[in-house]
This record gives sequence, structure tokens and C-alpha cells, in this order.
Amino acid sequence: MPRSHEELLLTEIEFFHSRLRRYFEPEDIIAYTLSLFSIQYHTLQHPQSKVNLSRVLNVVALDQADTLTQVFKQMRLETSLPEELYTALEIDWHLLNPETLNELVERTSQMSLSYFPTIVESLFQYEVHQPGNSLLDHSTPLFLRRLMTRLLQVLPGASVYDGTAGFAGNLRSVLDQGLSTVSIYGEEIHPKIWAIGKLSLFFYTSHTSAISFKQSDVLLHPAYQERNQLQQFDRILTTPPANLRMMEYTASILAQDEWDRFPYGELPRKHLDFAFIQHSIATLKSTGRAVLLVPNGALYRDGKERLIREQLIEMDLVDTVITFPAYIMHGFSDPVSIVVIDKQKDTSRKDKIQFIDATNWIQLTYAKTEDLERDLNKMMEITIHPEKHTSFARLVPKSDIQSGNLIPSTYLKNESIQIDKDEYQLNFTKLESKDFITLNQLGKVFSGLNTTSKNAVETSPDMTSYRLIQLKDVYDDRLHLDELKSIEIHQRSIERYILQEGDVIINARGLPTRIAVVPPHDQTLILSQNFIGFRPNQNSLSPYFLKFYLESPIGQYYLYRALSTNTTTILLPKLLQNVICPVLPLSLQHVYSKNYYGALEMYYRQMESAKQTLRQARQQFYDDIHISTAFSKR
Repeated sequence: MPRSHEELLLTEIEFFHSRLRRYFEPEDIIAYTLSLFSIQYHTLQHPQSKVNLSRVLNVVALDQADTLTQVFKQMRLETSLPEELYTALEIDWHLLNPETLNELVERTSQMSLSYFPTIVESLFQYEVHQPGNSLLDHSTPLFLRRLMTRLLQVLPGASVYDGTAGFAGNLRSVLDQGLSTVSIYGEEIHPKIWAIGKLSLFFYTSHTSAISFKQSDVLLHPAYQERNQLQQFDRILTTPPANLRMMEYTASILAQDEWDRFPYGELPRKHLDFAFIQHSIATLKSTGRAVLLVPNGALYRDGKERLIREQLIEMDLVDTVITFPAYIMHGFSDPVSIVVIDKQKDTSRKDKIQFIDATNWIQLTYAKTEDLERDLNKMMEITIHPEKHTSFARLVPKSDIQSGNLIPSTYLKNESIQIDKDEYQLNFTKLESKDFITLNQLGKVFSGLNTTSKNAVETSPDMTSYRLIQLKDVYDDRLHLDELKSIEIHQRSIERYILQEGDVIINARGLPTRIAVVPPHDQTLILSQNFIGFRPNQNSLSPYFLKFYLESPIGQYYLYRALSTNTTTILLPKLLQNVICPVLPLSLQHVYSKNYYGALEMYYRQMESAKQTLRQARQQFYDDIHISTAFSKR
């Protein structure tokens, strides 16, 4: 069966990676590989050129490094690639074994024009997923780049700009759309990253003649100016560096910005996110549209950032916010969001912001192109028809925005929930006649002890009366007291961490699925920081009733909404106390809970009985075939 074009490209990339990985980091593998590719691409485009890999192959292997260097010098004369690009790439062909270099040159010389520019993107995607740290760690994933490009709505003849272009991935995604009349502009501050990005765009010169990519500091020395004014662009596509702090020198320059780029509020010193965002808005034409990828912190942090967001909302510049799960970015654990800025909104979007929460259904990585395209199409369908996807999309009047908060989950009521492998559709209209009150009216929420090597030391059980409850101690619907770690605590005021019989504990990190009631005990139990505790009022709430309710689809829904996902998924005490619980007479709570608890006990007894039967049958099989004496369980 003949291989697909995609498989052929992968074979080539694996060949180059296998030869170069012993020498270089992923970004250098890309630099060396693209350098060879660029010669072959130029030769194929200009057959009469003096730039030709055959010149290298016609000399003995020991002289090929010097000959290849001469070929590159000739290439600089015939193309628009600047000399400083090769300097920044730090290419030294003499670092390679002569036989290895010969293999690479010969393999490249056999490539046809059909390989380009597709193999360029394939190379980046292959190297970015290699283990270890590299300059590629903060590059934007392919799925997000393609989605951002679609949201950008690039028209023929448009100018497209990226002020923090990195390896030029966003700009390549625009060029991959095949619009030959677009003009591409980008700038990047890091010399080597700029050089690799510049070289990657070289393979698109036959797509459009208008590609400009400069090395510069976009905040202090923006590269694109016209008559002492910032150049304006039709479309802007950018992934600014996340959560950078503003240095003293930068702050003093931007405080008196000569281009007046920051009219929406004073820049905060702690984060530079809104410096990049406002620069993008300042360089956008009055009819322009910008798509930015920002950390979620920029959408909810208080202080000066909130004031800036409120101004952007008031000016009706924010069109769409789409949030994604943590770890979707390479080398960056925080969740991120796409923000669409539109200076000429569609009439149907005037004075409204579209919020989309994609945290629960977008994959972190895509192994198959068809899966990636499926989710891209689904996302675009949601942006066009949010009314058909109300569980994770909604158009919100700007007057309803709360304190400049642009986190989508604030304004969405997801009407489905997945527990384990089961998905439940929720119908809240059926609960409208029921009485619910918040947990802070039914008891007290408290945190666990943050144990460190300074305040807690593990000891043998006979040395201390403290027993620490950790995640591993809660399973099979209960807290297992016989497995608790004994600790000695060197800290005052630990009374607030001591558990009582009837307390309900819920895991604080990750999805809230480990919920247990503290049983009768004669030890002093300490709650660890991995849990949040809740002490019900004995005259109004049964602890087992609360446990079983919180494990229900409705209870899990409200617990999910209490999770903070700004950095990592965590249940905060102040959010848990606002979770609502149904109000029933205490006598009924006890009856219903006792019935359920009895069924659970029977289930686990039967499970244990079944396991014992299975163990006996297994042992009998070993005895029957006479192998049981040859091994023993440790």
C-alpha cells in the first residue's frame, strides 16, 4: 500500500532528527535542517542558480563543510536572507561528522518541490514534542494556531501582523490558507528565535512577495512605523509572552510612550500582558480584527488590569473569549484563553461578548489530523451559532460583565457533567421548586495543614498521637484509619486542623471525587492540605447525607463550579462554602442516608466475597497444574 504524503514527510524528518539529535537541541536541529532545506528549495525554484547541493556532493566528504559554507554565502547574494540571520543561527557544519553531513546533504538533494512548505511545519511539530527543555517550549500548539487563524477572518489583500512572532508559527498558519495577496509582517526580540522564524518564512516566498520579519523589541522599539506613527494593520495574530514582569527601565520608557499606545489605563508593574495587548490594539486599523492568546490571569486579575479590561469592555472592543484547559501550551501549565478584539463588530455582536468554555472537550494534543479538524470545525460552529451550544457558549451583554471579569465559566451554566465514564444531562428547571441553601449556613468550612519538613516529621506510631490524613487514605467510599501516617508536629495552633467524628472531607486538588465522613476514632486526626474539611451543624445536616449528595451529578456539578482553574484545578474554602445543598428534615436525611449506606456496605461485602472466590479459584488452578510450590507472595 503506497504511503501518504504526510507519512513520506515524517520519514524524512525522522531521518534528519536521528542524525542530528546526538549533536543538538531541538531548536538547533530545526536550524540546521531548515538551512539545508532552504538551499534545495532555492535550487528548485531557480534551476540556473549557482546555489546547488551538487557542488557539495562533488567534493570529498572532508571538504563538504567548507563547500557548504561557500554555498550559503552565494545564497545570501541571490536571496533576501540577511547575513545576520546566518550569524544568529550559529551554524557550524564542521561540528558534524563528515559522513553524517554527507548523508544529510544527499538526502536533501533528493527532495522535490512538493515537499515544501509542508515539511517545514511538520518539522516544527515533530521537534516540539521531543522530551526535555528547549526554546520551542513556549511555541503555540498547532490546534490553537489554526483556530486563531480561522477566527482572524483574513481577507484577500489584507495586511497581517504579529508583534511577538517567535518562530513565526502564527504567520505560517496564515500563509497556509493560500491567500496569495496577503502581506505578512512580524517581529521577534530573541536573535536565534527570530532567525529560525525568518528562515521558515523563506519557504513561502512563492506564496506572496510581501513578507517582512524583523528582529526588534516590540515594546521599546517597535519595528514598523510610517511617518513617525505606528504602522496600522488589517489583522493581528499574536501570542504574547505570558506573565512577564516589567523592569524598571521598561516602566520608565513606557510611562512616557511616544506612540500613546496605552490609553485604556496605566500599566501594572507586575505583569506585561496588557502592554502587549494594548500595543496590538494601537497598531490595528479602525476596521481591524485581532486574535490574541493570553494567560487566564490577564482576564481576572484585580487592580490596574481590571481597570484596563473595564475600559476595553466599555469601548466594545472585546468580541470573543475562549478558554482552554491547563497544560495545553507546550512548557506552560497555566490555562490560556483566546481573546478576539474587533474594532468593527457585526451588528448582532454590538455591546455583547461571546464566551466559550472549551476546557472539558478540547484535547491537549492531537495525534490524528482528522481529530484536530473535527474539533476545529466544532469550535467554529460554536462561534457562529452559540445559541445551539448553550452548555459551553453564550453571548453576554457587556452590561452584565462583573467587575471586568472575562473568564467564560463566570457566565456559563454547563448543563451536562461527566462523572467517571458516565455523562449526565442536567435539567435545572426540575429543581426550581426545591429548597437549597449554601453550605456556610449548614456548617463550617476549614482547610488542612500545610505540612513541610520544618513543621511535621514522620514518626513511629508509639511516639505521637497525631495521624495525618492524605489522599491515599480515602478510597472505596471511606477513610481508612488503619493506614494513616504518624507525625510529630512542630507548630502552634493546630486545633483548627484536628478532625472530629462526623466531619466531611473533600479532596482539594483535581476533580472533587474523594469524599469521606470521619468515623468514630480514638486517635488525634490531622487534615492535610490535600483536603478541605466541612463540619456540619448536628441539628441541621447529616454528614452522610451531604457526602452522598455531593457525589451525585447535581452535587458534582456545583462542586465543579466551585473549582478555581486560574492556575491549577483546586477547591478553595471560600468557594466551597457557597455550594448549595437541598434542605430536608434531619430525620429524613438520616433515613435516606442509612438506606444508601446499607446498600454500599452490602456492595463492598459482596465485592470482597467475589474477590475471595476468585483468589481461591486461581490458587486451585495453580495447584492443579503443580506450580504453586514454585513461588510465594512477599
